[in-house]
Amino acid sequence: MQNKIVNAEEKYIKEVADIESKEIIVPWTYNQYLGLLSQNNATFRIMLNDNNAVIGYYSFYTVLDEIDINNIAIRKDLQSQGLGSILFQDLLDIASKQNIQNITLEVETGNEKAIGLYKKFGFKIEGTRKNFYNNSLDAYIMWKR
Repeated sequence: MQNKIVNAEEKYIKEVADIESKEIIVPWTYNQYLGLLSQNNATFRIMLNDNNAVIGYYSFYTVLDEIDINNIAIRKDLQSQGLGSILFQDLLDIASKQNIQNITLEVETGNEKAIGLYKKFGFKIEGTRKNFYNNSLDAYIMWKR
């Protein structure tokens, strides 16, 4: 299988929203993802399989000299195959091209798989947001500096 990572387009938003609804604790909506396409400070990339189906995605905002990651996800049936690492490396390559060193994200404190991925790429837990997800689940604030 030959996967490729490209900038998101409107025709892929429904697939992204479908993955989002199954993989993310507080999923973004179709309209929220659609809105990213028109924001100058947003980067929204998708991973396509050889049939041009969305199998993963990420998005982030660039704010001054920092990147704030919104979401990153891989379709559940394709997880644990290294695809998340490939997506994350693409994100870091973009940050490097923009000469951005400071990258942050929030992750649910019980999401050990995601926390492990972020730590693998040099992120460190620097704080906790209490009741961050639906006023019931905490999130770690992680930074790569």
